Amino acid sequence: MITISQTPKEREIIHQFRRLFFPHGIFCPRCGRRYTYKIGNQYFCKVCRYKFTFKALLFCKGSKLNLRQLWIILQCFTQELSCEDAVVVSGHSYQTIHRWYTRFSNLIPLRQSKLSGIVEMDEAFIGKKKYSNQTIVLGALERKSGAIVLATTLDRETGSLDTFILKHIESGSLLWTDAHGGYANVDKFFNYEHEIANHSLGHFGPTNRIENVWMRLRRFIRKVYHHIWKEHLPRILKEFQARVSYPKAFTSPLSFLSYVFQIS
Repeated sequence: MITISQTPKEREIIHQFRRLFFPHGIFCPRCGRRYTYKIGNQYFCKVCRYKFTFKALLFCKGSKLNLRQLWIILQCFTQELSCEDAVVVSGHSYQTIHRWYTRFSNLIPLRQSKLSGIVEMDEAFIGKKKYSNQTIVLGALERKSGAIVLATTLDRETGSLDTFILKHIESGSLLWTDAHGGYANVDKFFNYEHEIANHSLGHFGPTNRIENVWMRLRRFIRKVYHHIWKEHLPRILKEFQARVSYPKAFTSPLSFLSYVFQIS
């Protein structure tokens, strides 16, 4: 569990952020020239006479929270603490925690590269149908790296499945699926190898890992967000996908910010 005593002081956080975001110095956001003076907590550009704060240059521009408070919330987010637990740790309201969790989640970029090699694929129903809150999710997992891709879809018909496969799985890959009819002939019409694990005959082994992803996804939603509406599911899928595919990005606030802002 995160404790306040483990959190760096404000000055140390500023120092770490400066090294991460501004390794070559701080420049005026208006004219692009390097600042000349610092008056109190404000930087002053001698060229265009623009005054700005350090926080105004960051992702938290406009926030009333200081950097140490934001650091604590980001720690809670990266370590998958629930919103309720983050309230206890940070001392902020549930609304504040949920708003920043959403903001951090929105910072996560979408995966661009395709899966390749041996790829397991499956579909799942996420949410409760009786509350009109159920969504079909398509998922694929690359066995070698463990990376995953998740996406919502309107149906499980052949057209939707083929579109997902062509978009997210490299041509020539070996595709393992269950015996759902929507996957029929994918190897005949496209350049993929296709093997079937017939669950009705007790053949589960080749698709065990993608089946496990659905269990982990549902547990993640319950643990961190407790409940979500289907309108927000694409954002949650993007976040969960990043947590599984790039676990090192969620080891600390700095590693997370380096990942989302693509800082090497």
